[in-house]
Amino acid sequence: MITTVSTTDTSAASAAMKQSMGMNKDDFLKLFITQLQNQDPLDPMDATEQISQLAQITQVEQSYNINSNLESVISSLADSATLSAISYVGSEVTASGSEVYLQEGEAKDINF
Repeated sequence: MITTVSTTDTSAASAAMKQSMGMNKDDFLKLFITQLQNQDPLDPMDATEQISQLAQITQVEQSYNINSNLESVISSLADSATLSAISYVGSEVTASGSEVYLQEGEAKDINF
């Protein structure tokens, strides 16, 4: 199940990256390979610059993956909160009135 979630999150992150930047890692790699194939053999691109470009796209991709994973965690937490509220169904609640007021930093007791 974790593998499925990771795959989904990665594709969602890739789509988000493409939407915001206009390209994702696949587009970048195609462009990078084309650049390598068409460079001047007598004056090739500096290896340091190549590594720098690859590192930058990797960092950007990892940021999008982290963001996508955090969105998934937030969604799961919201679902968990909803499910925990279900446990109150059928419980009896005792409260004085239909509203609870916060006075001097302390709320009145509510029992269930």
